[in-house]
Amino acid sequence: MGTLTQLGNLIDRSMTAGDLAASPVWMVDPARRAADAAEVLSARGFDVAGVGIETPTHFVQTEAIRGRVGKVKRYAHPILASDCVTNDLPLTSLLEILERQPYVFVVRGGGIGGIVTRADLQSPLVGLAVLGYVLRVERSLALLVRAELGDHWLAELSEERRRNVEAEYERRRSENTDVGLDACLYFADWLKLAKRCPRLRSSLELTSNSGFDRAFGSFDKLRNTLAHGRSLLDGSEPLAALSRIRRLRTLSTRLDLLAEDLDPLWDVYAETTLSVRVPSGRRRKLTGPQAASTFPFSGAVHVLTAWNPGSIQRSATANRVANDNLTEFVRRHGHEFERCDGSSPNLAWVEEGLLVHGMSRERAAEVGALFGQAAVFEVNSDELRIVRCDDASVVRAITRRPSR
Repeated sequence: MGTLTQLGNLIDRSMTAGDLAASPVWMVDPARRAADAAEVLSARGFDVAGVGIETPTHFVQTEAIRGRVGKVKRYAHPILASDCVTNDLPLTSLLEILERQPYVFVVRGGGIGGIVTRADLQSPLVGLAVLGYVLRVERSLALLVRAELGDHWLAELSEERRRNVEAEYERRRSENTDVGLDACLYFADWLKLAKRCPRLRSSLELTSNSGFDRAFGSFDKLRNTLAHGRSLLDGSEPLAALSRIRRLRTLSTRLDLLAEDLDPLWDVYAETTLSVRVPSGRRRKLTGPQAASTFPFSGAVHVLTAWNPGSIQRSATANRVANDNLTEFVRRHGHEFERCDGSSPNLAWVEEGLLVHGMSRERAAEVGALFGQAAVFEVNSDELRIVRCDDASVVRAITRRPSR
């Protein structure tokens, strides 16, 4: 799994609803006058409060009781399961819920432990998470732009901007900071360069300038807002801010996957020689130099392994135990398989695996991910395809039998 995806997963999983609802839920006495309670809640900036003496079982909205006669309990609504989320719900999932409803109650320790409303978008925690997504977009753009424009990317900037970048680079070097010229660009620079990359824009389906501007729109301004300590709600309504976050997350994920397609790891996978074991004990090469001229199977097959999950080198014993678990999993799900090895062309490394029949590409990628793999192989009579486990997309496709 690439660094960019790991960064996204870190943001997605490390911040939770419980972090945002860190303070105990504020409660009002059900017997209190509604108008008085509304004044207290307004003074404290609360849109919603629990109703109860020790544990909230109901809630009221401040606007619903403002200037009202009678007691709070007259306007209280029961807290339903659909109004609640768990304490460990990832922050990003919480933001999706807040786009559909204005508040949620956070369950903690068997009871209601907090309330999160759209006003909590002002929290530095939310700002930090969103800034992380902006930085992911910036980093991915830098990788993709340099891949498409090559060593001449700097020449695509205006003369004034080039001079400023070069001056900043020299300043950092004089301070013994080891950086490249690309580290001296602003987010706005990468956006301008990306507009000069037709292949990148085509991959994003943003071939028109107006479409490109709509997709990336206000993210440069958003980056500056958050980097200077201001909140998402500075100059923005909550629903507009939530919509912007959703678009940003979607864009960052798409760019991550495009950037990870550049990873040289996929080229290493593409050089793998796959050999199936035959009853005589010999191996029949399916891919690579001297591969069998006739493909021995009627359709596409998939090659899976459980060796070295997470790209962490394991002992041969540990790898064979993992492969035994994979074998049992495939057998239990009714797929026919054959023993298959993957190796580098010079046999510097060899990994044991399974050649599986009758499995879809999506299912093969899912099983590969389950056993900690970045990719699985798909082979047919013409091609060897490298299928990324994250999204089941083909990141490399090469001729099964290279020309001599």
